[in-house]
This record gives sequence, structure tokens and C-alpha cells, in this order.
Amino acid sequence: MYWIKNAIVDILVTITIIAAAVLHVEWLEYVVTGYTIVLLVAKIVIIAMNQMQTLMKGRITDVPEWASHMLYAINVTVLAVFSWPVTATMWLVIWFLSYLTYKKVRAKKTPAKA
Repeated sequence: MYWIKNAIVDILVTITIIAAAVLHVEWLEYVVTGYTIVLLVAKIVIIAMNQMQTLMKGRITDVPEWASHMLYAINVTVLAVFSWPVTATMWLVIWFLSYLTYKKVRAKKTPAKA
């Protein structure tokens, strides 16, 4: 359960998304939209720049893949159900890019078999 400490930001983001979507708190809606745009741009830059992936080799956390997928699924589902289609779509793209980045970084971290 040590990995929960490493996933705290992702958990807080999910809680914020749920609160913004369900409670319709205007300032939270701006926070979610702004964070989503920043995260999407960051994911695009990381996937586009091979050097960034090399720098991330040591940044893979011990958070299980299922936990990350579960949080992304909750985010996308809540946003879609509560009529945030554009933001839900951006989170789908973030989820996909995160998966691609994880696989690329993991492949670079794992030594090639001879």
C-alpha cells in the first residue's frame, strides 16, 4: 500500500473532478479545465520528445497499472456522465498518451535481451 503515497496527486485530481462535475462549483470547473489542458499539453510534449522519455526512465513509480487505469476510467466516466464531453475526450487522450509513454519508458528501462 506504499504506492498510495505516490498516487496521491492522481487521487486528489479524481476527487476534484468528481466534485466539480457533481456539485457544479464554478471555480472547481475552471481548475479542472485548466489542469486538463496543462496535463494534455505536457503529455503531448513528453510523447513527442524522445529525450523527455529518456529523462523519465527513473520516474516510473510503484503505482500499479490497474490503479492508474481505474483513476483514468473514473475521470472519463464522471466527465462523460455529467455532460463534460470535451473534457472527457481530453482525458481519454491523456489516458492513451500516458499508456503509450509508460510502455515506451518501460521498454527503455528494461535491458534488451541478447
